[in-house]
Amino acid sequence: MTTNNKTGLLNNSKWYNLFKLSDDLSMDLVLKQLNNQNEIYCDFIRELEKDCLMIDDKSGFIKFVDIEKITLKTNLELIAFLDKKNYSFDAEHDSIDVYGYK
Repeated sequence: MTTNNKTGLLNNSKWYNLFKLSDDLSMDLVLKQLNNQNEIYCDFIRELEKDCLMIDDKSGFIKFVDIEKITLKTNLELIAFLDKKNYSFDAEHDSIDVYGYK
C-alpha cells in the first residue's frame, strides 16, 4: 500500500467518524469544498459512505478528499471526540473548524 493510499484511508476515516458523530448528535454544519467558493449548509446527512456523503439533492455525493473544512457549533462532546482522535481543529467562541488539509 502506498503512502497516498494510507493517507487517503486515514482522511476518509477521519471524515466518516466526524460526520457520523455530527449526525448522531443532530449537529448542523457548514461544509466548504476545495475549488468552490460556495459553502453548503447541512442540517441532515442523507447518506454517509466510507469515502463520501450526500447532504442534499443538488450537491450529489461529496467525496471526502474534496473537503476543505467543515464548521460546527461548539459542543463539549465534539471537542472531547476531536481531542481523543487527535484531529486538528480551530475553536472559536461558538464554532469549531475542522480542516481536510492543514
